[in-house]
Amino acid sequence: MANRLPPLHALAAFEAVARHRSFSKAAEELCITHGAVSHRIKLLEHHLGVAVIDRTPRQAALTSAGKAYLRAVAEALAILNEAERGLPAQGRRRRLKVNALPAFAGNWLIERLGDFRERHPDVELEVDPLTYPLSQLDAMDVDVAIRYGSGSPPNLQGIKLQDIRLYPVCSPRYRPRGGRLRKPSDLLGESLLRHNVDPWEPWFEAAGVSGAIPAPVTTFGDARLVLDAAANGQGIALARDILTHGALRDGALVRLFDIDVVSPSAYFALVKPRSLGQAPVGTFVDWLLGCTRPRPARC
Repeated sequence: MANRLPPLHALAAFEAVARHRSFSKAAEELCITHGAVSHRIKLLEHHLGVAVIDRTPRQAALTSAGKAYLRAVAEALAILNEAERGLPAQGRRRRLKVNALPAFAGNWLIERLGDFRERHPDVELEVDPLTYPLSQLDAMDVDVAIRYGSGSPPNLQGIKLQDIRLYPVCSPRYRPRGGRLRKPSDLLGESLLRHNVDPWEPWFEAAGVSGAIPAPVTTFGDARLVLDAAANGQGIALARDILTHGALRDGALVRLFDIDVVSPSAYFALVKPRSLGQAPVGTFVDWLLGCTRPRPARC
C-alpha cells in the first residue's frame, strides 16, 4: 500500500496551496520556489490521475476533486504532525539530504563521513552525487548542495567552504615524452589534462612560462575524471588541492613542482536561507566548515 501513496512533500505543497489559494504564498511558507510548488502539484496530479488545483490568473482554486481530497490530506498531515510532537526528542532521527558533486563526494567527503556520523548519530544522512541543476534542488528535496563556482543564486545562501589551489599532478608511472620534467616549461610538450572551468594558463603564468599552450589538452566535465585519467598515466592534470590529498598520500599521484595558483572558483555549501539556523542543516554546514577552514583539526 505504501508504494501507491503520493510523496509526502507533494501532499504538503497541495495543502499549503489550498490553504493560501496561492502558489507564491505556499512557496514562501515552505521555503521553496514557486516552480518547485508547481512541480509538486503536477507530481500529485499525475499520481492521482486527476486535477486538484484550478489555476486562474488571480488565485489557485480547488477543483471538485481537490476539495474532496483536501479533507483527507489535511487530516492525515495533522495526525503526522501530532505524532511527531509526541515523540521523545532524545533518540529521534533527523533526515538530511546532501547533494555533492561527484569529485567532492568521492575524493573528500566520503573519507570524513565517519566523523560526522560519530558526532551526530541522530542524523539520517543521504548523500546524492548526481549533479542536479540548482533550479531542481527543491523538487529533489535537497537540504544542502555543494557546488564549485564563484557564488550562489539569488534564492540560496552560499557559504564558502575553502579557497582552492591548483597544481599539476601525474601518475608515478607517467613517462614524459622528452625525458625528465626538470622545469615548468617542460610541461608544454606533454599531454595536459584539466577540468573545463580550470584553465592551465594562470598556472603557467605563475610559473613564469609565457606563450600559448600547445595541444593536446584533454578537457573533462568532472574533476574526478581528471584525476582518474592522470592516475591511469594519460597525462598531467591540473588538480584541485582539496581533491588530491588521498591520492598523494597513497602514492597514486605525485605533485610536480612547488608552484600553485589560487582558483577563481571555490567550493560552496548552498542552502535555503531560512534553514541555515536549523538542525540538522546548520549542524552539517558547521561540520563542513570545521573540516575545511584553517582551524584546529576536527576531521
